Amino acid sequence: MIIDADELRERFDIDSEITDTRLDPAIASASRRLREWVGDEAYDDAADDTPSDEVRAEILANAEAHLAMHFAILGLNTPLSVKGIVATAASAEGKEMRKYLTPADTMAVAEQYLEFARSIAMSYTVETIDGGMEGVYA
Repeated sequence: MIIDADELRERFDIDSEITDTRLDPAIASASRRLREWVGDEAYDDAADDTPSDEVRAEILANAEAHLAMHFAILGLNTPLSVKGIVATAASAEGKEMRKYLTPADTMAVAEQYLEFARSIAMSYTVETIDGGMEGVYA
């Protein structure tokens, strides 16, 4: 992997109370997907402590971070109650109010991270978007 949970937290201002065990699976999924997109050689170089192409390494780290957010956002943004997915907000009186997010709203945010990651990594993909990037949503 190019990034770790600490770097993901820093890049996206993720609360330190969110444990590595909640972030690591998303980072692993992002790692596998990015490796498919850019190939083993470019990916391994970017993951190396001393990459031969530092610009590419930083770009791919950014792409991996956005991909990790794509994979993590559904889990991180889906605290469940018996009534559905919860987003909390405090009212003016200091009382907690609950707002329920729709699955479509949550998925829209996840898809935005995927699209951004794809656009970041596009210059380093093994094949063109038309030839090799279809199915990236799978």
